[in-house]
Amino acid sequence: MQSNNMEKPSTANVVQYGPIQVRSYQKQVPIIATGRRSKDLVLNGDEALKREKKRQRNRDAARKIKEKRQSIEVELDQQLRQLESEHSNLQNHLRQLQQTKQNLQQEVNNLGIISLEDLLEGDFEDLYEALNLSDDMELFDETIQRILNSDSNSTN
Repeated sequence: MQSNNMEKPSTANVVQYGPIQVRSYQKQVPIIATGRRSKDLVLNGDEALKREKKRQRNRDAARKIKEKRQSIEVELDQQLRQLESEHSNLQNHLRQLQQTKQNLQQEVNNLGIISLEDLLEGDFEDLYEALNLSDDMELFDETIQRILNSDSNSTN
């Protein structure tokens, strides 16, 4: 048997939504559904001190991460500028080499001698003479001249 000693909620704390009655609480529940304390919960003593220390550690960690991210960004920007400059220099060098190649081809065509392929396939003395006719001897490597000299000496 049940006794009638059960307490009924006071009507001051009950809010009625149609047929549903909901008891309202004046005090905030210390733990929310996720099992964590509400950040708005006012703590006293050691609990308040622990919370403030944890918040300060979090702020410090966030500041360090932000500084590191900015440092990495600055470093990457410097690398980007350096690589873009290097790319531009390489493009300029390529243009110069292409111009030199074109000038040399024009010079060979103006000499009215056989083509470079024919020279390479033929007698090395002809190639050596063609190289000697060139105004820009700095373009030819010494090793090529040594090879040509050694080959022309071996044919004699």
